[in-house]
Amino acid sequence: MHRRLALKACAFGLLPAPLMSLADPTRPHAYDDPRLHLIGRFQREGEDSVRFAWSGSALAFGFRGTRVSIPLSDSGQNRFLLEVDGAQRILTAGAEARQLVLAENLPAGEHRVRLTRITEAMLGESVFTGPPVSDGEWLVTPRRVRRLLVIGDSITAGYGVEGANENCGFSPQTENQQLSYAAVAANALDAELHSLAWSGKGVYRNYGEARPQGPNMSTLHRRVLPARAGSAWQDADYSPHAIIVNLGSNDFWNGAPAAGHYDEAMAALVEDLARTHDAVPIYLMASPLLAGSTRAAQVRALERLCAERGRTLLLDIERVREDEGWGCDFHPGRATHARQGAELARRLRADLGWA
Repeated sequence: MHRRLALKACAFGLLPAPLMSLADPTRPHAYDDPRLHLIGRFQREGEDSVRFAWSGSALAFGFRGTRVSIPLSDSGQNRFLLEVDGAQRILTAGAEARQLVLAENLPAGEHRVRLTRITEAMLGESVFTGPPVSDGEWLVTPRRVRRLLVIGDSITAGYGVEGANENCGFSPQTENQQLSYAAVAANALDAELHSLAWSGKGVYRNYGEARPQGPNMSTLHRRVLPARAGSAWQDADYSPHAIIVNLGSNDFWNGAPAAGHYDEAMAALVEDLARTHDAVPIYLMASPLLAGSTRAAQVRALERLCAERGRTLLLDIERVREDEGWGCDFHPGRATHARQGAELARRLRADLGWA
């Protein structure tokens, strides 16, 4: 349950003057301002716009004042987690760019704001069509120093985590990336997280495919905007301290792929990541959804790869426990994500020497 907050949620409207924008004609782009923290992958457009689609993409900033808004355009299906001074609320936006009121009538003073997209890329792209607008002074705030990169599928996207049980189907209202194991671990470690996740995707093949057909995460992880083939990500723009790959649930949807195709695809992905992040440990996570001989086959494949390459480590934090309950469509629920996030945080603390 989210704490109550003096906000206007799901409401739009222009705020009264005086207002201050971070747009500055002396700068090449408003989002170059170091007081604005873009977390995740964003594509800059025009003078002051940024476009994004991966779940977990966020904007964080501080200001001294009483109210703040931002122009946001969206498909209308996505949900956003708004945090103001630690209090949380879920917001939605419309398809046309309008001024979204984030908070008003706040006590005069310093405030911290974060707006995070918690639904995944298949629900369409979002655009900040301009910088935030406030009635006060913008503040320089520190970024999180620790950095993680997590690549996954529906589990990492938080599919169904807010569902009552396994009987519900997919819905934006039950998906919440910020309740996923990856976000739980990152928050516990006070780490910045780049989360690249799309439901149904694998490293070799996607759910329902006998052989690879559509683009999978071997391709999509290279993009800023995953639905756009020409939207190339520059690895130098983000340097993680650890990489976690949680792919396999969809590759093994109908048993193990033939002739080691999964092994080869995973090895190619690891090598791709290591080319830029050679000194960074890469954790290969066993699926929490696979069971029996299928899960054993995935674990063996990951063990072989870890044995062949240095700084590649198996991460097996167990599958869903029956007493934890389920999210929608037999996905991990809140209890499983919370447990696995805590276990991942403990592992990274021990391995990386993080207090």
